[in-house]
Amino acid sequence: MIGFFKAVLARGLGLASAIATIGSLAVFFPMAAGFLKVVGLPLLVVLLIVGAPLLLFLAILGLPIILVMAVAGVVLGLIGAAFALLPVLLKIFIFVVLPIWLLVRAVKWVARPRGGEPPPPPPPPPAPVERGERGE
Repeated sequence: MIGFFKAVLARGLGLASAIATIGSLAVFFPMAAGFLKVVGLPLLVVLLIVGAPLLLFLAILGLPIILVMAVAGVVLGLIGAAFALLPVLLKIFIFVVLPIWLLVRAVKWVARPRGGEPPPPPPPPPAPVERGERGE
């Protein structure tokens, strides 16, 4: 009988902790909504700015509406893919390309020639040729 009570109590505690965990995640819902307002709405505006003139232009050309929608969908899909890949490319740039570039710049700066003497002045320009000296 004691084993039965332990099993029921364990199930109850497991269920209670699961409900508490899900309840604590509710804190993140307003944050997610705020994030979507900050990021999602400007993204939709950009897609609208690109997509609306494209749809209008293709429709004015007299293309069938199915073709217009297909082309617009492809273009907006490419823009969406660019927005999805941009953070990945930015991370690669920041953590790989930028440190290498800075290292190369620092090595070039350290290894630059340090002059004891200034470089020689440039030679003077040639004298202008007078008209009578060339045989004209």
